[in-house]
Amino acid sequence: MSLQVDLSHIDATAFCSLPARLQEIAKRQPHRPAILFEGNEISWGQLARHARLIAGGLANLGLKPGERVAILSRNCGEYSEIFMGVVSGGYCAVTLPTMASAETLGVLLGDCRPAAIFISKEYEELAASVLQVANLKPALISIGGGVFSCAELMAQSSENYQPPKIEPQREFNTVYSSGTTSTPKGIVHSHLTRAVMSKGLAGLNFDRSSITLISTPLYTNLSLPAFFATLWAGGAALIMPKFDAAQFLRLASSHRASHFFLVPVQVQRLLADPAFATTDLSATKLKYVAGSRFDPALKKAAIDQWPGALFEVYGMTEGAPLSSFVVNDHPEKIESVGRPAVGSVIKIIGDDGKELGVNTPGEIVGRSGAMMMGYNNRPDATKELIWSDVDGSIFFRSGDIGKLDEDGFLYVLDRKKDMIISGGLNIYASDIEAVIADHPIVAEVAVVAVPSKEWGESPFACVVANSGVPQVEAAELLQWINDRVAKYQRLAGLKYYDTLPRNALGKVLKKELRMEIVAKAGTVS
Repeated sequence: MSLQVDLSHIDATAFCSLPARLQEIAKRQPHRPAILFEGNEISWGQLARHARLIAGGLANLGLKPGERVAILSRNCGEYSEIFMGVVSGGYCAVTLPTMASAETLGVLLGDCRPAAIFISKEYEELAASVLQVANLKPALISIGGGVFSCAELMAQSSENYQPPKIEPQREFNTVYSSGTTSTPKGIVHSHLTRAVMSKGLAGLNFDRSSITLISTPLYTNLSLPAFFATLWAGGAALIMPKFDAAQFLRLASSHRASHFFLVPVQVQRLLADPAFATTDLSATKLKYVAGSRFDPALKKAAIDQWPGALFEVYGMTEGAPLSSFVVNDHPEKIESVGRPAVGSVIKIIGDDGKELGVNTPGEIVGRSGAMMMGYNNRPDATKELIWSDVDGSIFFRSGDIGKLDEDGFLYVLDRKKDMIISGGLNIYASDIEAVIADHPIVAEVAVVAVPSKEWGESPFACVVANSGVPQVEAAELLQWINDRVAKYQRLAGLKYYDTLPRNALGKVLKKELRMEIVAKAGTVS
């Protein structure tokens, strides 16, 4: 299949910003749909006009290009208009996670210090208390009504507003890392890097007829690139308030959706939904899956049961997709995450920082034309992220352990911080998880490290049971697993869970699992 992501660097002379692209396409097709949300439609002409009015409204409030403007909102049709309005005015859009605690939200707002915040009504009280504690006084603009609404902001703007010229290195947006292993960091991208990503992803069979179904939160770095790619190609983004498998399938069928941006747990839940087998998904061109480990058995099921190309991506919010993989084309490499995307370079390095050879596990480092400008207010963390090769080229450390095979395919083995060191031996949780997943009782599994008096650390399994098969006692399943793994990989324990804790993109929060197990059981023998 002729699908590829091209993340080659764009020369400044050939640069076209995403806001400029929006205005250009709106002139060509003002009446075609750009955004679809809960039965409502925003045309390209409306999107371009509202973005310009929002940018002008912010200027009327006294904001200067380069200042930060935050968005704290659930998914809604206005989100896309607000986001494009912010970046069209030369401001940096900061998308805040709606799942954040008051404490975390205070840290993020204190870090980015926005000059204005667009906020949906359900978060106004939370934001007000957090801002008071942080001693911040940004302009507050309500989404969907309130003291000062987005509609009022646009009404006070001018149709004659002329946005500033967008330079390639101007800050475009800040996305905060998930913080699953540490305090969230603000990842700052420029207009240039976002243009590279938008244009690159648009190469995945996007065109003006494309309809992209987006069901993950719009503040995340999976949803935004999906929207950007659709925008770049002139298609329509079909946005859900939140993911629901049954509703997802109804929308996919009724709108004849062509492109889907998903995390693996969503694929799993969609295939398991009773309505999946009878849903018309024949319009599918692409299923783009990223965000966490994609089990090979689930990949095969997605290929067999869902038409269209299955496109797996591995990358970093800091540096865009590093590898890409049309899984249909290489079933023999199904356990990999593909080869480097066009314009990307991947290397494997050891603890000493030296490059490693074929099939030798080490830390994955990568570079592309869509690398971030740096972490906001964290030059120390930005410096720690960088690795340079012998030619002086800058790569970003992924924090993942992996290997490259003789054909250049990348295999991700584990998070470096999640790697279990037991008796001096390195244990990759993914290896044990693959064995456990073969048992019919297992619907989901996560293996974490727990302290061990004898070995330093030992693996422990957290399992969600499949309700559709005869149940198995934990001790029996533990024995079954330990009979099939290497001696040094044997589990110290196993526990059943109703659900595993996950972040907004479905990534299992192993840190939370470890803390809970250690708090209850302490050190194992």
